Amino acid sequence: MGQIIRNVAQRQIEHEIPEKFLSFSQGAEAYAINVMSIKKIIEYGHITHLPMMPRFICGILNLQGHVVPVIDLGVCFGGAAVQPNKQTCIVIVEVRFNDETDGEQLLDIGMVVDAVNNVVALLKSDISPPPKFGQQIKTQFIQGIGKVGEDFLVLLEASQILSVEDFSVLQNIKQQAPQADSLGAIHEEVEMPGAPL
Repeated sequence: MGQIIRNVAQRQIEHEIPEKFLSFSQGAEAYAINVMSIKKIIEYGHITHLPMMPRFICGILNLQGHVVPVIDLGVCFGGAAVQPNKQTCIVIVEVRFNDETDGEQLLDIGMVVDAVNNVVALLKSDISPPPKFGQQIKTQFIQGIGKVGEDFLVLLEASQILSVEDFSVLQNIKQQAPQADSLGAIHEEVEMPGAPL
């Protein structure tokens, strides 16, 4: 009986469709985000900085004629701001959040990351639930922990990285920003190593 159960479980794993995640570095840590949330990866630069903004907001950029608010993941995670270099990228993701006034909202945001690594495919069996650290540490933005060989990736839930209030601030910034034509250069997409998005 036990062998039959093991055989059924093995067949389920063999037919399971893996999820694809983009892995990237932030400080000394490795993170990943589901590619279904990602719209583009662009080179760092041409961010228009805005005065009197919360520290996690870098500014806005012009992406193919659209205004996109940009956040610094290092600051969002309670660490130091990203120090841009040749490997620094902006990952454009689509997030969903529920605004108390307007209901469910879709918003494109840019996330500044230290370096983009590659695309990895993970089965459900490769993903463990997020660890529980207690009430003091917020873990709602962690989807799980992915195992890639001997290494681990913290899998992020894009729509949970910020609070609803923070997403509303970004939405307001986008709506009140000048036309994208006046924001400068339109960015080029970064060539991704590994599997295509």
